[in-house]
Amino acid sequence: MARATERLSIAVAVALDPAAPLQSVLRSALSLAGPSATLIGLFVEDTEAAEFERSALAREVTVLGESRPLAGGHLRRQFAVRSRAVRLSFERGAAGLGLRHSFEVLRGPGIESLHRRLEQLDALVISRAHRRAGVRSWYGLPVHRLAGSTARMLLFVQEEWASGRRVALLPGQGERAGELERLARRIAAAEGLEAFVLARPEEGETASGLRARPLAAATTAAVAAALRAEDARVLVVPREHALAAPAAFGELLRRTDTSILLA
Repeated sequence: MARATERLSIAVAVALDPAAPLQSVLRSALSLAGPSATLIGLFVEDTEAAEFERSALAREVTVLGESRPLAGGHLRRQFAVRSRAVRLSFERGAAGLGLRHSFEVLRGPGIESLHRRLEQLDALVISRAHRRAGVRSWYGLPVHRLAGSTARMLLFVQEEWASGRRVALLPGQGERAGELERLARRIAAAEGLEAFVLARPEEGETASGLRARPLAAATTAAVAAALRAEDARVLVVPREHALAAPAAFGELLRRTDTSILLA
């Protein structure tokens, strides 16, 4: 199997949250995959959410705080309107960066649809805007569940990709250590950032040539605190790391605004 750093020029999908900054997520995909990549914009039309409006329990809360039954087909029409708007923005943004691109609408249960499509790709970029007031990012879909379910790369772009001054790395083991270090260095070079490694004392020398920041414990709280202190833009996490398990990964996403790459 080709190494991940060699396969990223083929197909990278960008799963678009309508609330997230588009240019930010396109820039992240470009830094991850390079200018020869083909970007695929994905809009998820969650059929489970659309089917819910048929239930007698489905209610709509207006801006005045009033509750009323959902009008027939309202969610489907809303999905269609957002899909068109997202597609137009994505195509303009990708064309402006000179990237080959296409656009797809995924229909089905949200997470399952993303997982099935991911298995056909080299990498998937998930854009999130979880701290924007008044916005429920990803319609409440638990996108952290994608962690630990695939051997593909997953990049979760949190808020603005352009913020932060460093690329952090949790070290891998064996041959994976060198592969992940090269990936962290490549992203850092593309963005003009410093790369460093978060290392526990017992791990010893883990990434030759990279500055090491001691990490007392590889917990979500300790890692999130180190990312804040270092003003990290992105954290590279080995997919076999304990923090890549869905529950721990979901907690890490909540604790930090740093973007996170599972590789």
